[in-house]
Amino acid sequence: MAILFGFAVPTSFATGVFGSIEFKASSLNSLPKWTNVLKKIAIEEDLYRICSIDSTRCEDKSYDKWVKFIQQSNYKNMSLGEKLEAVNSFANKWPYKTDMEVWGRSDYWESPAEFLKYSGDCEDYAITKFVSLKKLGVPPQNLRIVVLQDTIRNIAHAVLSVKVNNEYYILDSLINMVVKDDKLKQYIPQYSINDTDRWAHIMPRAIKQFKKSTITSDKVDTNRLLFDSYGE
Repeated sequence: MAILFGFAVPTSFATGVFGSIEFKASSLNSLPKWTNVLKKIAIEEDLYRICSIDSTRCEDKSYDKWVKFIQQSNYKNMSLGEKLEAVNSFANKWPYKTDMEVWGRSDYWESPAEFLKYSGDCEDYAITKFVSLKKLGVPPQNLRIVVLQDTIRNIAHAVLSVKVNNEYYILDSLINMVVKDDKLKQYIPQYSINDTDRWAHIMPRAIKQFKKSTITSDKVDTNRLLFDSYGE
């Protein structure tokens, strides 16, 4: 076991989503936007219980619609594939809105209740899908929000990845179908998260380039290299 920029690196690299090499970090502390969302999700559990028991007490109709969707999906004997398709389709019905439109500032990460009420952008879709699938019984260790670079549009983007039998299925706000990660070759993952851990992702060709570099680790800003500024 070696250490690269504070990440535990096994002698045989773990293959991650989109064919990347992944490195597990020690904590979520460097991602305050995500840890803040996790706190809001925990607080919203009371709202979910209230709406589940009595929809007339659910003040936001969009949130009530989501609760009913989760409850109905739970009652149906749905396969995992059907759950993924249903959740992706449900969330993608919300119109895309930028953080500047909704919040008057850039890169605000929404909780499900905020997204359902106001709509949002790519990571907000992914967060709501993440929570939805957890409520439908998908193990959280199989779910990750992936922050990536879209090389076609040349912008940052975020999707939800679901690991099934060592394959990765992607729920994307841009695509109503659930597709395998190897179909989306324009995506270069930067980091991924769930409610307990985070991982940095580097493409194999970048590892080869780094090994040839004369730059030493004390000269590298590791947060910039491995996590960029998106979500910090």
